[in-house]
Amino acid sequence: MTTGVIRITNDPTSSCKFSLTGTVTGLSAGNHGFHIHNYGDLSQDCFTAGDHYNPFSLDHGALTDENKHLGDLGNIKADNQGVAVVQICDSQLSLSGKYSVLGRTIVVHKDPDDLGRGAESSKTTGNSGARLACCIIGTGTLPSSSSRTSTMSYLFFVYFFLGINQIKMYLC
Repeated sequence: MTTGVIRITNDPTSSCKFSLTGTVTGLSAGNHGFHIHNYGDLSQDCFTAGDHYNPFSLDHGALTDENKHLGDLGNIKADNQGVAVVQICDSQLSLSGKYSVLGRTIVVHKDPDDLGRGAESSKTTGNSGARLACCIIGTGTLPSSSSRTSTMSYLFFVYFFLGINQIKMYLC
C-alpha cells in the first residue's frame, strides 16, 4: 500500500513561497509522477480527482517550466526500499486566492512523468500512468514550538496519501 505524509508551507515572505515536504512509502523504486489534480473528490478512489490542475489551459511541463499546468510537480523518486523523500519548492502555487490549491487532490502516479517532452498525450498527462495514491489538500495547525519563527504562521498541510480503498487522514 502506498502511504505518506506531506506538509505544505505557504509563506509569502520565504524564498520558497510554497513548499511540499515529507515522505511517501510503498512505491516501486524509481520516479513517479506527482501532481495536483482539479477536484477534492475521492468518491471513486483517486479516479474522480479529475485532470491536472490547469486553470490557464497550458500544456503539461516540468516544475521549473514557465508554461505548465499549475499542478505539475514533476517526479518523486523512490529508493530501493520504496521510500520517496518529497522536497518541492514552487513560486506559482498558493493555498489562498483565486487559484488556490486548497481542497484539490495530490496524486502519486505509477510511472515517471516525462515532463511534457513525449508524444501528444504527454502534453496533458506527462504519460505518468495509473493513479497509485491520493489525498485532498486540507488545513491544520501546528503545535506551538519555540523552534518555529513568526514568519511561518501561515502553515497548511496535506495530510495523508490514501492507498486505493483506504480512507484515512492524519495530521503531521
